Amino acid sequence: MPPPMKQCEYSQITTQSSSPMESPKKKKIPWRKWEVFPGRNKFYCDGRIIMARQTGVFYLTLVLIVVTSGLFFAFDCPYLAVNITPVIPAVAGVLFFFVMGTLLRTSFSDPGVLPRATQDEAADLERQIDTANGSSSGGGYRTPPRTKEVIINGQTVKLKYCFTCKIFRPPRASHCSLCDNCVERFDHHCPWVGNCVGKRNYRFFYMFILSLSFLTVFIFAFVITHVILRSQKTGFLTALKDSPASALEAVVCFFSVWSILGLSGFHTYLISSNQTTNEDIKGSWSNKRSKDNYNPYSYGNIFTNCCAALCGPLPPSLIDRRGTIQPDTPQPVAPPNGITTYGATQSQSNMARVLYNFIAEPGNDELTVKEGEIITIANRDVGGGWCEATNAQGVTGLVPTDYVEMISESGGNTVPLWPGGTAQSTATNFAAFDPFSSTQTNIADDPWSNWNTSSAGNWSTNNAGNSANAWNAVNWPTNTESSNTQKNSTADNWDTTGYGHPQAYQGPGTADDDEWDDDWDETKPSPNILPRTESESAETSLARGAPRNSSVKMSLNRFPTFSKHGPEVYLLSKQPLKTTEKITIYKGEVGPVWEYPASSLSCVVADPKKGSKMYGLKSYIEYQVTPNNTNRAVNHRYKHFDWLYERLLIKFGSAIPIPSLPDKQVTGRFEEEFIKMRMERLQGWMNRMCHHPVISNSEVFQLFITYRDEKEWKLGKRKTEKDDIIGVMVFSTVEPPVEDIGLLEAEQKVELFSKFTKAMDDGVKELLNVGQEHWKRCTGALPKEYQKIGKALQNLSQVFTTSGYEGEPILTDPLTEAGKTYEEIANLFAEQPKKDLHYLMETNQEYKGLLGCFPDIIGVHKGAIEKAKEGDKLVALNKITPQEKNTMVNRIGTMSYTFQAEMNHFHSNRIYDYNSVIQHYLQQQVEFYEMIAAKLKQALTHFTVQQ
Repeated sequence: MPPPMKQCEYSQITTQSSSPMESPKKKKIPWRKWEVFPGRNKFYCDGRIIMARQTGVFYLTLVLIVVTSGLFFAFDCPYLAVNITPVIPAVAGVLFFFVMGTLLRTSFSDPGVLPRATQDEAADLERQIDTANGSSSGGGYRTPPRTKEVIINGQTVKLKYCFTCKIFRPPRASHCSLCDNCVERFDHHCPWVGNCVGKRNYRFFYMFILSLSFLTVFIFAFVITHVILRSQKTGFLTALKDSPASALEAVVCFFSVWSILGLSGFHTYLISSNQTTNEDIKGSWSNKRSKDNYNPYSYGNIFTNCCAALCGPLPPSLIDRRGTIQPDTPQPVAPPNGITTYGATQSQSNMARVLYNFIAEPGNDELTVKEGEIITIANRDVGGGWCEATNAQGVTGLVPTDYVEMISESGGNTVPLWPGGTAQSTATNFAAFDPFSSTQTNIADDPWSNWNTSSAGNWSTNNAGNSANAWNAVNWPTNTESSNTQKNSTADNWDTTGYGHPQAYQGPGTADDDEWDDDWDETKPSPNILPRTESESAETSLARGAPRNSSVKMSLNRFPTFSKHGPEVYLLSKQPLKTTEKITIYKGEVGPVWEYPASSLSCVVADPKKGSKMYGLKSYIEYQVTPNNTNRAVNHRYKHFDWLYERLLIKFGSAIPIPSLPDKQVTGRFEEEFIKMRMERLQGWMNRMCHHPVISNSEVFQLFITYRDEKEWKLGKRKTEKDDIIGVMVFSTVEPPVEDIGLLEAEQKVELFSKFTKAMDDGVKELLNVGQEHWKRCTGALPKEYQKIGKALQNLSQVFTTSGYEGEPILTDPLTEAGKTYEEIANLFAEQPKKDLHYLMETNQEYKGLLGCFPDIIGVHKGAIEKAKEGDKLVALNKITPQEKNTMVNRIGTMSYTFQAEMNHFHSNRIYDYNSVIQHYLQQQVEFYEMIAAKLKQALTHFTVQQ
């Protein structure tokens, strides 16, 4: 039986899959799908039984129930049957068998595991999301949050994207971090039953704990009755001697009955209100979140809720555990020498070089490898970011794909291994594993060439893969507030050719989503920019609450919660929203500028610590953020930074570029190198936010850095999430100079900056490309050349020592020193990019992300100008009044002032940043070459001139 593969894509188990064979001559035996199941589960009885890997507590449960009940039947029931009634052992037997039956049914059943998307489905979904969201920030910085919103019984529910299973989870589903599966109607993972509790086994779990409560109380009551009856005849001590097990049974039942009864009562409450443990712990339907928050799944009747949970039809399992895999082509297994012999040779791209040290976890079929080690890839398509490899000792196991690079047929070049199991064809493209890079897109998708192209923004869940079919048939009403795209918005589809430097952290690309499970399940009512008016179309009215079709629409643009509204919402609004927010712009030496605070704000992100929640089931890294205005540290996890990013994007995204955060998560997230790299990038992101006068003084940012306790943090979050001044309506808070700006001048400013940012984007990409190539040469080719020179000189010195000439050391000693000097120079070249090029690349990457935000911003302004140009036509058609037309032109002036103020802020920061980083780069280069010159001069002093 082949070993279970870790984290492979379940839905890749098709008739096209290949499997290792014990021998190329043996008959191919088809695998069962459970043998390569991607989750962390154990299977028994040829896949008929599925359990979690951690089953120790389950066996303890069995022992406690069986031993306690057995002692009761052996020591108490005979006496009770004779002296009271034989019904007692009969009732105890029925309860015992019912408890055992429901326990085993709960433990051995599929809880409702959702199949993972196939590789093609996941790639297609990723590509469409990236195309719609844009890849402006590159691979090292995250795109906007991937979410869908559906309306269930009038309540907006946010669906999360699972980075492990590559699907959008159905409502109430969650990813179990212990079993590594998405589970429908996930309640909790119960170690006492050794399985997750979900849609398919919750009723059996509830009947188990309820019947166990009755059994425990029953045994405890009649054990006490037995002891009392015996004590009346023979005395208490004699009674205990006659039935010594009764005392043990009483103690076990007494200390366990309280927790069992409490658990039964808690789940009775959950069933009566149609909630899950997961929802109750998070307070998903608590009134504390919002006055309008309620449970959309409740039928409003306790009896109906109980019937729905306990008596409804049992849904079928979505995973075909016992299905077979028929491999079409044989795939060899590497022999003990590590070289594949069946249809392949060592030169046929099966050999790989290890990039980083990797220590295997016991029991996970992993392989420990060291940096620089050569291994043989036996199976590239395991999935989930893993490949199967064999080392030189013949040991086979799983290794992260991003920890290795394939050795090409030419012998010298190496090619990174893609997560899907294929090697990238071009050896010079590091996009597969470089955190700065991302998938290449066609230049035809460049947003600069199609400003007014509207984004579709609609994504049917049918395209999300077969995993969605089981729940896609339900008519989930769509939420057009977050589903329909902005009329004049443009997709942020920058050409994202991979840039970056190989020394940046390159962990596996499979993101773990443990840190996403808290707040993304929250129901957040979509903020309405304007109150509903009579002019709204019937289609819009229908879409607000009524079901229209079976597909769930997903917001794919950069402004997910206000995508319905274009710039005309601000231009034509009659009554400004009531707010105390004011953004002041005044005329400076360079033109319109923001009003900067008297003292600059700065924050320090430091002291990362590992924490846990839910009794240690989930772990996370927490950072201390210390602002200089309070000098009081506040603790934040990455998901809090992500929340801040989303709120800033929603509020200011139409006027101010909000660069994306660093990558959310990769496997190995607790490794010191990754924590350091992510903290450095979070620090850079916070610096840029702090230095912006509008963002740093905003209410949401001040809440993030100055909250005093958990209560203030949660209240502040709810308040900011209800903010109506978002999107284009942020222009209504701007107080511009008195002078008006005409349409022609506003249009000229937009065109000028549009051309500049496009040209700068090309320049930044070129510098990133050159920098990446230079980094590769400094860490690859150049050190090797200098090492070759050093080795050659030392080898020549050793040859000279064999001459037997007595005066030979006069030449061989300095020659050896010269060789060692060149080896030292090789090490200097390999380490130098971390000292100079790293900062230049990081700065360019930040600006690449910033530049990626401007297409949307410029699109908003161009759309507003085009709308204003139509003013005379609209007046002639009596659609607007002349006064409204003048108001539109005046508001275009306000938008233009805002645009110019942000332009000048961008230019000021750009000059400062590039001035600083280029100075640093040149200074480091000077010191580097001076160090090399000093070493060469030192080597020269060892040589003497012979006459």
